[in-house]
Amino acid sequence: AVCCGPNIVNFNREATLEEMISHIYGRISILSGKYRPHMFIREISIYIDHMKSEMDKARIELSCKTTDCFERFRSNLIEGIEYYHGLAAKIVGENKQKFEEELNTLRNEIESLFPTIASRLSHKAE
Repeated sequence: AVCCGPNIVNFNREATLEEMISHIYGRISILSGKYRPHMFIREISIYIDHMKSEMDKARIELSCKTTDCFERFRSNLIEGIEYYHGLAAKIVGENKQKFEEELNTLRNEIESLFPTIASRLSHKAE
């Protein structure tokens, strides 16, 4: 028996063992055709969602996180994005441009959130 993992959402049919092995080794693709972001893009997106959630909790006083804590979080995410930019050619090969565009989009999202951190936390005091 084979237990599926969370990537099962990327498939829309049962596959034979032969098809799955060919898929794993890159001879064929049996993905459902949906776009699937690189795991590093997905990882950063999850962290951004977490940061947004923590910001909302801080705003309604369910979290004791400070602006400094959020600034460190933001800084760490930006450093991670820069690190991934440096690795882009090695880790994604032919999809490097798309990967870098997605990293830039995530960086812009992070940067657009930061000015709101202070304002969200200041609303807490009102």
